[in-house]
Amino acid sequence: MKKLILLFLFTLSAAAQIKGVVKDSITKEPIAYAALVYESTVIGTNANLNGEFELTKHESNIKIIVSCLGYKSKTLQLSNINEIYLSPKEEIIEEVVITNRKNTSEIIIGNYKNSKMGFANGGASQIWAKFIKSTDEIKKHSFIKTIQFTTQSRVKNAKLKLRFFYADNEGKPNDDVIFDEIIITVRKGTNINTISLEQYNIQIPEKGIFIGFENLIIEENKYEYTFTQEGKKGKFKGISYEPVIKGYEANEYNIWNIKNDKSFLFNHKFKKDSKPIELGIKLTLTN
Repeated sequence: MKKLILLFLFTLSAAAQIKGVVKDSITKEPIAYAALVYESTVIGTNANLNGEFELTKHESNIKIIVSCLGYKSKTLQLSNINEIYLSPKEEIIEEVVITNRKNTSEIIIGNYKNSKMGFANGGASQIWAKFIKSTDEIKKHSFIKTIQFTTQSRVKNAKLKLRFFYADNEGKPNDDVIFDEIIITVRKGTNINTISLEQYNIQIPEKGIFIGFENLIIEENKYEYTFTQEGKKGKFKGISYEPVIKGYEANEYNIWNIKNDKSFLFNHKFKKDSKPIELGIKLTLTN
């Protein structure tokens, strides 16, 4: 099966494996699924549910960037120190006209067309995000009730994190709209996922909203396989971290890639003569 996979290669000279844990600087409690990425690369890992991680120490003392929803990112030298503390962010309320939720009217926007195209992690901890523009009709139905999207996974119970971002003045992803951890578990195979979001009271701001899927480089998501290369003998081993978020061809570029606290508009095409690629998302909105 064909997939669109943004693959980055980076070689690290292994000196030692370092194990550690990421914790809240105030409560001292472990932080689940924090991302740890080598500076100036997209290679890294995620802490597990208990905040534990394992990384390769690089001989040139490369730095790592540690980040997680609701916390300030930290850049530090990779060493034998096995405890990393992150400080909580102050939640920022941006330009949203707060209204009482009525739930008397609904609209459905977007789609998740069946397609061979999809967005994978490429071995990196990163976020694929789609921008939802606030139209006149959306302003009348600004609360997100449910989200639907299609995943494909070669492992059972693969996990991903759902994120929501404000748009800045340049139209780029900015701060998180909510600090709640929304971890989604998806089944093996190709499945349509319907997630209720009513309890989070997510309201689409005047500037619109980015909806993102954060890949998790964790053991539960690992899929090992073998492959061959043209012109080379034998089989090679590969590792993928599931799942893939399915997409489709659209008329304009609207997908953003977020990693290391930086974002860029993704303008890659599935084929040379194909249209821009879109994340398949369907939203039910209420007033």
